[in-house]
Amino acid sequence: MARMLVVLAQIPGSSRDKKNKPEWGKSGEFDCPACKEGKVRWSRASVNGHVRAACTTPDCFGVME
Repeated sequence: MARMLVVLAQIPGSSRDKKNKPEWGKSGEFDCPACKEGKVRWSRASVNGHVRAACTTPDCFGVME
């Protein structure tokens, strides 16, 4: 759970912000703050703002809202 919170804090936008959706429909990549080795690749759905993200390091981090 701690890894998830650290990583999700780096992803812009929020799926709960229904009025301001500037980050919905975007994707990106950044250095993983959890393992400090891999890259986190993420995307935010344009329809509902849900996030899909995973670290390139095996068994580090992965989440799908």
